[in-house]
Amino acid sequence: MFGSLLPFFKYGWYGAGFAFVALIFWLLRHEFQKGPNGYRLPIRKNAVAVIFLFAAVSLAFFFSAVFAENIVPDPFRNYVTLDMGHYGFDTTTNTIKFQMSVANPETERYVPKSMVNDYDVILGIREDSREPPEQGTYQTAINHMKFSTIDMREWKPTSQAELEMFENRCVRFSIFGIPKSDHHEIGATFKPDDFKTIRLFDTRSTGNHCG
Repeated sequence: MFGSLLPFFKYGWYGAGFAFVALIFWLLRHEFQKGPNGYRLPIRKNAVAVIFLFAAVSLAFFFSAVFAENIVPDPFRNYVTLDMGHYGFDTTTNTIKFQMSVANPETERYVPKSMVNDYDVILGIREDSREPPEQGTYQTAINHMKFSTIDMREWKPTSQAELEMFENRCVRFSIFGIPKSDHHEIGATFKPDDFKTIRLFDTRSTGNHCG
């Protein structure tokens, strides 16, 4: 959340700084106005104090904006995640097709860029239900993928029951990442609950009877 609000803070600080500069010029112009006799009136001491105060406030806002722009880091600029683009079941070829791309993260599903090679990426598929995406038993469609953008991958169901699920049910597609350091073994099916460090990158549902 802080990362998404940071630009608004920066622009607000810049704007406040320039607003105080404009106010200083207005006060100076007012103080240098001529009196009724045509002569310039002496500058009032309290006006000078106010001008210096506004100048200090303007500098404070300006330097705060510079600090936010150049020193305070965006907390998510070094993080990435995975998004599914195209996904679905092709009834003409009886295959599932999906695309995967590296994307800017939502806060709950990011990993540091320096760690993307430490993950095995898995596409899991199951009939959708009221269970959260992190639960249930998934069919392992594609395993041991790299954390990268994929133009298109295909997987062909191997049983009539799987074909019927794609043709007649709402099907959930989920991209998971499991750290390679876990020395995990993924079989034909898997349960996310069985892995303490599994990470859900993206999940979508498609097909008949969805929603």
